[in-house]
Amino acid sequence: MKTKKLLIFLSVLFALIIISFFLYIGSKGIFSGKATLNFKEDNGEWSDINKENFPQYLVSQQIVKDLPKDSEILLKLINDEKIIEKNYIISRNSVMENEAENPDVAITLNSKYIDELENGLCETLKKAKENNEMNFEMKLNIVSFLWKYKNEIKYKNCFN
Repeated sequence: MKTKKLLIFLSVLFALIIISFFLYIGSKGIFSGKATLNFKEDNGEWSDINKENFPQYLVSQQIVKDLPKDSEILLKLINDEKIIEKNYIISRNSVMENEAENPDVAITLNSKYIDELENGLCETLKKAKENNEMNFEMKLNIVSFLWKYKNEIKYKNCFN
């Protein structure tokens, strides 16, 4: 009898958590298209972005500052021949040149877009995506990814 009551309690608790999650998502406008990009990029000091200062540029961006503490994103910069030029591990307030063993997300981007970052990170990512020169691959399951990166939803327009 106690096992049955515990099972019912846990089922109700799980249902409440799921309902709360979807109410939270709905309030942020994720599925309704209401969410807008409402962040300011720190471009004031960045007039000449190149491969040498690219990691410092990324660290200065609010989108990187807002990442979860335990995030690990692999950014692969490739050339026109699809050969990897550099790999970066991006986490909260950190960009290091290295290969990630088990990233949450792997992003592949043509390195020619580094020269266009003066137009803003978000605009540059949008352009790369439109030109099919950026790939976004989740390594986590969708539920884990959405939960872990729920605070990053304000940047979703950068990847559309």
